[in-house]
Amino acid sequence: MERIPRRLKRDPILEAVAECRFQSERTGNAAAILPGYLYQQLRSDFPNLEALRESQIPAQVRARDSDLRYRPVYRLRGGNTAILVGDHSLSVTVNEPYPGWETFKPLVTSVWRLLENSGVVGPLERISTKYTNLIEAELGTDHFALTNLDITVGQQRLSNQPTQLQSEFSEGPLVTIVQAIGQATATSSAAKPRHGLVLVVDTIFKGPFDDFWKHFEDLLEQAHSKEKQVFFELLTDETLRKYEPEY
Repeated sequence: MERIPRRLKRDPILEAVAECRFQSERTGNAAAILPGYLYQQLRSDFPNLEALRESQIPAQVRARDSDLRYRPVYRLRGGNTAILVGDHSLSVTVNEPYPGWETFKPLVTSVWRLLENSGVVGPLERISTKYTNLIEAELGTDHFALTNLDITVGQQRLSNQPTQLQSEFSEGPLVTIVQAIGQATATSSAAKPRHGLVLVVDTIFKGPFDDFWKHFEDLLEQAHSKEKQVFFELLTDETLRKYEPEY
């Protein structure tokens, strides 16, 4: 693709997530300390502090289970935006309508600055940006024809079959995971169910990092730029035009 759009007037983003994973200065205590600290700083914008089901699992058990290590334990919620806090992770999420990177990035950086100042976080392990998109289409039609993906199994080209696939590729310290789910249905409380192809692009910037807090905004920008590039490369020119790109 010669030019990457600055934005799409008709945005297909269902959810955007910016996550960082870290070692804890106080083993097992990050999820006990961070939610209250963040709530005190952010309660005007995130007035709802909720304990998730993982909070019922003892911290010692979560620490021993690799599947639970990065799971969120508490959630701060305000409107369509949330902050998810785990023992070794923090995510900032926004559901549709997506406000745009020029709004989302400052929110992420402000929350991560609070994380830096909390005194709880040790070395950063990785950061990531993950976007879930719905390319709308009628059920039973060829959803993969909307993309530059061409998938065959034996002699059978996958087109209108319910299909889930995942691929992962690396470029230096960046790892990008692409998921495509055909014949999918997306639901929300504010709208009737919608159908189409779900495209998830998750770009991970792996550590270790040198002087992370000095450079993290640039690292976050690099992860987002790669995610954006991969997403637009997945779309055909015809599909892209339907979403009214702005350059």
